[in-house]
Amino acid sequence: MAGSKTNQFYTLINDTTLLNVVMTDKDGCTRTDSLLVYFYPPLVLKGSVVNHDSTAPMPSTKVYLWYLDNTSFNPTPKVTTTDAAGKFSFNTAGNNLILIQAVPDTLQYPEEAPAWYTRKYFAQNADLIWLTEKTTVLEPIRLFSPKMLPDSNGILGGQIDETFFTSGGPAAGLPIWIAGPDLQPLRYTVTDQNGYFRFDKLPFGDFYFLVDKWGIRNDLAPKVSLNALSPQKTKIIGTLLADRLVLSNIVNTSTPEDAGTLLRISPNPTTGQFGIHAPNRSGWIEVFDAAGLVILRKNVSDSDAGTQVDLHAWPAGIYWVRWSDGTVVKTARVVKE
Repeated sequence: MAGSKTNQFYTLINDTTLLNVVMTDKDGCTRTDSLLVYFYPPLVLKGSVVNHDSTAPMPSTKVYLWYLDNTSFNPTPKVTTTDAAGKFSFNTAGNNLILIQAVPDTLQYPEEAPAWYTRKYFAQNADLIWLTEKTTVLEPIRLFSPKMLPDSNGILGGQIDETFFTSGGPAAGLPIWIAGPDLQPLRYTVTDQNGYFRFDKLPFGDFYFLVDKWGIRNDLAPKVSLNALSPQKTKIIGTLLADRLVLSNIVNTSTPEDAGTLLRISPNPTTGQFGIHAPNRSGWIEVFDAAGLVILRKNVSDSDAGTQVDLHAWPAGIYWVRWSDGTVVKTARVVKE
């Protein structure tokens, strides 16, 4: 380095190293700086994937490696595919927390469903992996199986958007489970490129929608009921907020709604004040801003003629109104100009 006139230099290290750098300026003055350089050697992560009852390996199954940084996912995971013996391998580094997910081809293997490492349904409660050895071998990842349910003519279907904003698009490739009242997952699907989903041949009962996406609170899962009077709901509209999934238009597709069950907003668009006319029964109303934050919450009775909301103190944009009685949910969009 002596006599060098550049402010850059290169050195090769193969371990965590303390560098002492002596610099001399044009006037002959010197100073010494120290720099601790951490070295993370390449590490190997190996594992395998087996079917839901551990009786066979799962070849041609995609395995995703997600880096977790500051409590959020790296948006682009590493991906590989299991070999004929159901095995996979990643070359990675040991300075990150890692999540591993196995995703089978559900068309080729309809009896299998995805699983996170240590057999968890959702990223939200999956076990984190910290690599400390040059080679780490995981326990086999055992896939889940959709639960066997009595066949009936029940159908749940609709479309989910990713955001409140009008510029937002469909929630494509969103993994969804439906669950019973105990919130144990029953059936699995993934939204298509337009955000559409569908569950067929369901028995009657209450179903909760659980989302496999980091940050989503499945304890706030919306509920939809199927019964003999309302066996098919195929026009459900969903909106994915930062922390929850909101469903609306949860009605029987074969029976039109009467006026007493509608959620009406007027005027809409509004310059600030508008009225909310809720269904003719007791419940509660919430108003959300575009980020999904509740800015108003009010209980209403079946005798209320309407609820007035004043948004003059809030900026122009898109707002959402949600009414619920604990069983039925209605959602409407409001535009403030």
